[in-house]
Order: sequence, then C-alpha cells, then structure tokens
Amino acid sequence: MPSQNRDKVWQPLALFLLLARRAIRLNWLQFAVSTVALAGFAFVVAYFFAVLNADAELAEKIAAADHLTIYVPGSLESVRLKTLISWVKSQNVVQRVRLRPFNSYFSGLCNSLGLDADTFGRPPAGLAPQVLDVHIAPENASRDALGQFTNSLRSRPDVLAVYFPRDPLLGLSELLGRFKRLVLALFCACCLLVAVRFFMGAEVIVEANRDALGVMKLAGANLKTFAGPFVCYGALQWVIGVVLAFAVWRLIFPIGLSYSSGITAELAGLFAPLLGTLDIILTGLAAAVMSVLPLLLVVRSRFQNFDPFLEHASARD
Repeated sequence: MPSQNRDKVWQPLALFLLLARRAIRLNWLQFAVSTVALAGFAFVVAYFFAVLNADAELAEKIAAADHLTIYVPGSLESVRLKTLISWVKSQNVVQRVRLRPFNSYFSGLCNSLGLDADTFGRPPAGLAPQVLDVHIAPENASRDALGQFTNSLRSRPDVLAVYFPRDPLLGLSELLGRFKRLVLALFCACCLLVAVRFFMGAEVIVEANRDALGVMKLAGANLKTFAGPFVCYGALQWVIGVVLAFAVWRLIFPIGLSYSSGITAELAGLFAPLLGTLDIILTGLAAAVMSVLPLLLVVRSRFQNFDPFLEHASARD
C-alpha cells in the first residue's frame, strides 16, 4: 500500500483514538455512568423487539421441521412428567411423543461419533435433563396452531428448553432478524445519546471536552459544530454499551440458542454454553463494526490531511 493511501487510512483512526482518550480521561466517571445507561437502554430495546418477533420466529422454525425436542428437568416428579406428556399428546399439532433419558441420548451421540461416553463422564441421573422427542403432525401444523403450541410450551415451568432441526435458509432468516434488531437497538441508542447531548447544552459539552477541542482547533475544525469530540466520545459509548448489552443478554437468556445445522439437536444442546460464548463475541464484533465504520468515515472526511500526533507535539513544544 502506498504511503499516501496508508496515511489516509491511519490518520483518521489516530485522531479518533486521541480525541476519545482525552475526552475519557477528563470525564471517566461520566463516561462510565452514561455507557452503563446506554447499555441498559439498548438491552431494553433489543428485548422489546425480541419479544415482538419471538413467537413468529419460533413458529416459523417449527413449521419447517417435522419434529422437535423438549428438555425437562431430571428431578421432575413422575406425576408431573406424566401430566406434561399427556398434555403434549393432547395437542392437535403433535403426532407422537417419545420419552428418553438424557444419558441414553448422550451415549448414542458419543457412539455415533466413535467416542466412549464413560470417558467424558455421564451427568448424574437426578441432574441430567430428560428428553421428550415430539413428532409434528403435518396435516394440523398450521402457523396459528404451532404458535399457540410453542407459546404454551415456553410458558410452562416444567420445560427447560425447546430445540429442533434447523433449515439452512431458515437459519439465515433468523440471522437477518437478529441483525435487524441490532440495527434498531443501535439506532435507538444513538437517538438517546443525541438527545442527552443536546439537553446537556453546548457549554457543558465544551467544558467536558476542552482538551479534545484544543486538538480540533489545531486541525482547523469548526468548534461550533463539536463534531469531533461528539463523534469520538459517543462512538466508544455505542460500541461498549451495545456489546455490554448483548453480553448481558446472552448471560440471561442462554436457552435461546438452538444451533443444530448439520448435527442433531441434542449435540447442539450439549454445546450450548460454547455457542453462547461465540454468540457474544460475534454480536460484539458486529456491533463494533457497525458503530465505528460510519464514524470513521465522518472523521476521515473532516481530517484527511491532518496528523494529530505530530501537530499536537509541535504545538506543545
């Protein structure tokens, strides 16, 4: 890469980091409090949109599969378990139900992979969940009926989780749905941040970012716009706040994961904690990329030919 093009890429990033660092050093407490508040707001917005779309998404997933798997607590009394099985069998969308101990599923998975189940250690019988294998009746599997059935399943206290085979196209649809909710959460969080900045008043913004504004003055920027500190200070809040919100989301709702493309739903259930960790990382990266790239374009357009470190050093000397 030619040096001129390399400078065009790194100079805006250097200015971005310099302004953000100086703003945070002056106002670290305000930055921390407002970031946590922003994370809470993004979490509430994401939860709101997830609740709105959850029923439709879940019914859509089940409609594409011919069976689903229900996990129930291993310590569930036999009377309550029989009641649950009877209730599931009585639903019009259900063709048949089969109960299997989780340990038999675990052993079957290990055998199919050529592994010894005893090497990994089977879960204790009282703690390992029990598995209900439910086959859907295609003639009765309308969208409304499946929606009512899944809502009833999710509301029962004796149901731990529901997993089902996933169609690849349906998985892509769910990924796009999650991306859409992330965009909406970011947009609402940005609107909140803009509103807070304007309600604070220009004088407070100038006072809070005096040192960063000094660097902007060296760049020949228009101080009346406050674009540099506003963009840099707020960008880190967007990234940290949204990543924090979705990390908390995955810690509170780990059962929502049911990745099973190409493998059985039971194997997906065993690796749910690992998938949850990966989901946090990927969601955080998506939030960071979506937040930082547009802001870097703004900074780059204002400070294309400016090296903040050299200019700041010469001004200090």
